[in-house]
Amino acid sequence: MSRYAFLVGGGFVVVLLACAEMAVRGGFVSPYMAPAPSQVALTLASMFSEGRVLAPLGQTLGLLLAGFTLACVLGIALGLAMGADERVYNLFDPLVEIIRPIPKPALIPPLMLFLGFGAEMKIVIITMAAFFPILINTIGG
Repeated sequence: MSRYAFLVGGGFVVVLLACAEMAVRGGFVSPYMAPAPSQVALTLASMFSEGRVLAPLGQTLGLLLAGFTLACVLGIALGLAMGADERVYNLFDPLVEIIRPIPKPALIPPLMLFLGFGAEMKIVIITMAAFFPILINTIGG
């Protein structure tokens, strides 16, 4: 990316933030619906200085790591089995091709119903999102 493009993009972001700040301060936008960018920056700085960011960030990264690890283990194992044996491929391919095109956000309500709002549901969603690309690439490899 050229320096000129970087300056133009940065200038656009600055102008956009300035417009948002003026819209909130001018009363055109409710601060309850969209707070001013200066207020967001102050709150974010306060959260970092008080240490209220690292614990939730660690939890989120832990869930992400658990879901991705599970997807890798399952996807690579099944992908190797499907790639190595044609009978296994013929057995699982119809199931994979039925489930794979379903949008993963469409599965969130049933998962909430059966798994609740806890860590299990989040890990299952991450696993499902990462499983199929890993599986397809493992079969192809």
